[in-house]
Amino acid sequence: MNEQRGLSHNGLASFAVSVICSLILLSCGGGGGDSSEPPVTPEPPVAPEEKAEGAYEGTSSTGYYFNTLVLENDEFYTLYGIQSGDVFGVLGFVHGNGSSSNGVLTAPNVKDFSWDDYSGVSGSLTAAFTPNVSFNGTLVEGATTITLSGTAIDNSIYAYDTAATLSHLTGAWYLTGLQGDELTMNVASDGSFTAITEGCSISGTFAPRASGKNVFNFSMTFGGSPCIFPNQSATGIAIEYTLVTGMRQLLIAGTNSSQTAGSAFFGTR
Repeated sequence: MNEQRGLSHNGLASFAVSVICSLILLSCGGGGGDSSEPPVTPEPPVAPEEKAEGAYEGTSSTGYYFNTLVLENDEFYTLYGIQSGDVFGVLGFVHGNGSSSNGVLTAPNVKDFSWDDYSGVSGSLTAAFTPNVSFNGTLVEGATTITLSGTAIDNSIYAYDTAATLSHLTGAWYLTGLQGDELTMNVASDGSFTAITEGCSISGTFAPRASGKNVFNFSMTFGGSPCIFPNQSATGIAIEYTLVTGMRQLLIAGTNSSQTAGSAFFGTR
């Protein structure tokens, strides 16, 4: 009986040692090779897609100075005209809704509104860009091709990434339209305004853009006759900045909802 108990005790001890060794092998990966899964290589982070958003200036192949403003949604306005000193006299603007990626902005349907055609000329625009560095485009209007060569506007002149300040607009402005019409505008502290040009009464509003960029959303409604666009409304953008001389310049551009008519105004004070 004592021998049997001895045999039973030794058997249990051997079994316990065997279990412990098995557990050690499992936890340490021993016993004939590594059974763990190979390490997973994480995917590299996806770089944010670069957009054309920003403000650019330059010259066109037709000899005009231009400002191009590309908004956060790829809508853009290219105002063109004559630069006299540091004052910009606007003669027309191109408006469109584009798509930018991989350094190229494409806009298959644009309208070019000018001093001699406020109903606009249809065209398309393709531009190569480096964000906040350069903007070089080709504007095709029927048989006419116009090239634009531009660089980012210096932040010391116009800082696109700084929020627009409504108080900079408050007060009286004396502006000129594309057709040479003179407009007297008075802007209230809330951004609402009234204006008159050649017997035509206009009312509207300026509002800082929700994106927080240095752009105002602009809307205006013309009165009845003798307004050139009687009882019509227009929307667009406005920018305001300080000139080297210390004067301030205001640029406005907008179209009606169907883009069958557009106009721009500019002035300093």
